[in-house]
Amino acid sequence: MKAKEMRAEVKNKFLCEVSKDQCYRAKKKALEIINGKLTEHYARVWDYANEVIRSNPGSTAKVGVTVNPDGNTYFHRFYVCFKAVSEGWSRGCRRVVGLDGCFLKGQCKGELLTAIGRDGNNQLYPIAWAVVDVENKANWQWFLELLVDDIGVQQGGGLTIISDQHKGLVEAAKIVLPLVEHRQCARHVYANFKKTYNGVDYKRLFWGAATSTTEASFLSVMEELKAMNSSAYQYLIDKDPDTWSRAFFAEGRACEAVENGISESFNSIILEARTKPILTMLEEIRIYTMERFCRMSTKHLTWNDDVCPAILRKLKDRCANMRLWAVIASDCQVFEVKLGFDSFKVDLESRLCTCRLWEISGIPCVHACAALNYTHQQAEGFVSNYFSKEMFAHTYKGNIRPLNGSSMWAKTPYIRPLPPMARRMPGRPTTKRKRHVTEDDGGYTRLRATGGTTICKNCWESGHNKRTCKNPAKPPPPKEKKKMGRPLKTSQTETGTKTETGTKGGETYGSGASTKKKGKEKLVACGARVRRADFPKIPVNEGVEEGLQDVVVEQTLRGDRNAAYLLESGYSKDEVLCVLQESPFPLEVAVMTPAEEENPITHSPDMVPETQQNFEIDKGIEETQPSKQLLKKRNKSERILKRKLSQQIGSTGATSGDPLTID
Repeated sequence: MKAKEMRAEVKNKFLCEVSKDQCYRAKKKALEIINGKLTEHYARVWDYANEVIRSNPGSTAKVGVTVNPDGNTYFHRFYVCFKAVSEGWSRGCRRVVGLDGCFLKGQCKGELLTAIGRDGNNQLYPIAWAVVDVENKANWQWFLELLVDDIGVQQGGGLTIISDQHKGLVEAAKIVLPLVEHRQCARHVYANFKKTYNGVDYKRLFWGAATSTTEASFLSVMEELKAMNSSAYQYLIDKDPDTWSRAFFAEGRACEAVENGISESFNSIILEARTKPILTMLEEIRIYTMERFCRMSTKHLTWNDDVCPAILRKLKDRCANMRLWAVIASDCQVFEVKLGFDSFKVDLESRLCTCRLWEISGIPCVHACAALNYTHQQAEGFVSNYFSKEMFAHTYKGNIRPLNGSSMWAKTPYIRPLPPMARRMPGRPTTKRKRHVTEDDGGYTRLRATGGTTICKNCWESGHNKRTCKNPAKPPPPKEKKKMGRPLKTSQTETGTKTETGTKGGETYGSGASTKKKGKEKLVACGARVRRADFPKIPVNEGVEEGLQDVVVEQTLRGDRNAAYLLESGYSKDEVLCVLQESPFPLEVAVMTPAEEENPITHSPDMVPETQQNFEIDKGIEETQPSKQLLKKRNKSERILKRKLSQQIGSTGATSGDPLTID
């Protein structure tokens, strides 16, 4: 129960509020009452080992302690192997053992080392387990020495072990088991291989090489990998293919497994037990093993065939395509089986096939099944004896004897050890499980801090960087040439420019023609802060006399900030008026006809008083010479502006090159 759930339960049941820290302390005390204190567990480890030996004579229980110079005794390691389990493995299991280590996740710190076998139904068979402070060469050597004595194997003769690539385990196996066949877990090899060489083709070629049963097929796959990437080929050669490819496995073991999934399955079963104190954890593992043995001892009574069900399913899969193979008899027991360019020799009397899968796995291959079908024989009769129902019954013939409760354990004269000293690991402690590299197939991509996939600057491949690259250097790929000029905006290229149209006095304004686009481009060229939407609706008093319309326009230009900004940027008044007229807001400006332009109205002092203020207005809106850069931008649209001005002001009116005055 989590602290949050405890707070809600206390509030509903007792109608009171408690803090989260109170819930943590209460939970800790409750667990100490149920499981006991951690110091009490380690203090009674000698008593537990003595009880195991008393209740199961012939079993092995070893306790290792460390005595510091200050006189304190600390727990170091603990090993247990029950006699009924070791004898059952010797009677009916194949000579294949999976070795693995897993971390303890509760108050009890350290690692759990396990030795797991395979029964006749291809299921896990726990043999021995040990608790150590750290997984290293010394602890593995100690564990293997005790295991060899319990299972009765002399220097590993006829034994096969499957494990990961832990350096301490590999070195310890060479010392304790010099004659052993040591297979590396292909899944761990591929996990490290995938860190550098990731991709579907690499995955296909690796597993094709790992599952090849003949040396010729293995070399064929490796040559294909070498042609694709020589560094990937050399990486796998350095990993010693004799330990992870079926092409080099020993015959007669009745096990073709290239991975150590049995040990991983057992670690997941005891996941909850690994979070508890040491004696509670050891008892839960013992109880699980004892219950499993009792359940398996009667399981074979429901089987109708003489071969275990899991082996029958595998045999059925292999015989699915046997009719595709042509069988040519050479002798009563020797045949040649062909399919296309592939041809294999099958000897039914010796139970041999040149593909070597029958000798490695103990189950007839598809070529043997085709030959047996040709001679009208059942393939079940040619399966190894390790997979028979009789051997399965012998495996689970005995069982672990029950133990008394802790209150009845005899007191031992040894010094009670203290819990092991805490090992401070480098870095900040992690709270989340570290995902394996093989768990991200198709869903996870390594990203940079700025986004995107990492590109190596040495070989220009994705998935790694130059610091970890092992590929030969390659020249950089050619860069694509970019088109000159600014890229067009989406609104102009795909969706088109939004326009507003209307009519006023029979004339169309604000149309989506090219003149409007030119006006928009001119506004953008003047500055990013000047936009068409920034121009407000400019009211013009219709009651003003015709002679005063120009004055109203001049005052409007001076009072509008955007128009004043355009004038200061070097644009003429005519261009500014054209832009304002093309805005979504209609601008009514009275223009002079050619006749009126020939006879301009003379303003009297009564109509337009000549004051200093009018003089300043004239001076403020006087045309200025544009800069060379602005003139360069205006050259392209000058002809269009002249045509527009000729339509609005008149053929004899002023142009963009002639400044306007009040007069």
